[in-house]
Amino acid sequence: MIPRYIFSTSRHALQRITVLYTVVACVLFLLIPHQGVSSEITFSKALQIMHANNETISAALAKKNQSEEKKMAARGLFYPRIGISGRYSRINEPITIDLNSIRDVITTLHGLPSSSIPDFELAVQDEDFWQADLTMTWPIFTGGRILAANRAADAQVKASEAKVRSTESTLISELAVRYFRLRLAREMVELRRETLDAMAQHLYKAQKFEENGMIAKAERLHAEVSYANADKELKGAIRDVDIALESLNNILSLQESIEPASPLFILTTIQPITYFQGKAQEKNPILEQIAMQRVMAHQGYKKEIASFSPSVYLFGTRKLYTKDLTILEPEWIAGIGVDLTIFEGFSRSRQVHAAKFQEQEVMYLEKKMRRDIDTLVSTLYQELMKAREQFETLKTSRISAEEYFRVRNRAFEAGYATSLDVVDAQLALSRIKWEQLAAAYKFDVTLAQLLEASGSSKDLETYIAESDMEVTH
Repeated sequence: MIPRYIFSTSRHALQRITVLYTVVACVLFLLIPHQGVSSEITFSKALQIMHANNETISAALAKKNQSEEKKMAARGLFYPRIGISGRYSRINEPITIDLNSIRDVITTLHGLPSSSIPDFELAVQDEDFWQADLTMTWPIFTGGRILAANRAADAQVKASEAKVRSTESTLISELAVRYFRLRLAREMVELRRETLDAMAQHLYKAQKFEENGMIAKAERLHAEVSYANADKELKGAIRDVDIALESLNNILSLQESIEPASPLFILTTIQPITYFQGKAQEKNPILEQIAMQRVMAHQGYKKEIASFSPSVYLFGTRKLYTKDLTILEPEWIAGIGVDLTIFEGFSRSRQVHAAKFQEQEVMYLEKKMRRDIDTLVSTLYQELMKAREQFETLKTSRISAEEYFRVRNRAFEAGYATSLDVVDAQLALSRIKWEQLAAAYKFDVTLAQLLEASGSSKDLETYIAESDMEVTH
């Protein structure tokens, strides 16, 4: 309850009390802790900060870079594989070829002394030896397996690029929700402060009228309760600002007080629903991802089919260390090879069938996803139109509510209306203003979601710049 000694019978007391309540409301607002000075940022600036700071976008870009490197790795399957190997070996005893039995036969047949013919024992391999080889293999025909692997890698890169766009679109929609929620919260603070000022003036009048015997004590008590409720609503709205600010800072990866410079808005004209449905079927990144999954599934099927074909390859080996070569080993070898599996227990045919069913699975999922996206666009478009229609309807209601409050206030001053009538009229006007703000907020976030579904999230900045109606309390 406001102390009676604050009021005087001076002609200018009403003005002084109005100033006093305004100062009190401002002090209440300033007592809420805020970090630093607020920085005004437009939605476009917030979008730039999010792209630079948000870790989810960075993770999606890292995934795309990973798929690009794997694509380049798949290109390497077309080239020969060259390697160098070296090893040291020790065996239990040297390898020799003993032909002394032939030597004995020769000396006996020819009557030669044994000392005249050297031993017929040939050293083949010492017990310690080194080996060093340069090897090369080069596939020249694999039945399409290498080609399928490369096409699948290309599709994976496109899928990862679509994933980046999908991530960006989702975050743009989420940024719109959090940015305009903060804007809505700021507007609500001003609206609640405006209501508190009106309740303060009404309470002052009620106290003066009670002193002069013009109204009963119950009327003044009702005015005090209404003032207390308005004060509570203002404090709650201030807390809502802090909550919305924390949410926006999270997606921007910041820690500072932000003042959203871009207002809530309404577009009086917008493209028809068929425009957004066509865009969605053409550009929705989720549909692009599933289309690339279908390509990868088809290449997996072709890879399994290629397993029935022979693999043809060139090969070659060059001995780099020849000192320990045996008489049975050449210094180099080159040739062409063919590998063909004849029977493996029917596992290849089963793999082919499995790959075909996987391709069919992705095809059916794509059909359903396209239908779901079409339904989503339709739903969001109807929600968008509903929000705009509600805002337009409330414009007329607001004019009536403002006039009704003016009439009830004058009637109270003349003694023809009660405090309840004035408070109800003020609250009705505040409620309509709040509903207008809520309708504009709903329009803005639904537009962002509609653009996300249609694959056009980056156009949101253009729609904001071209908006023809800014909405404030």
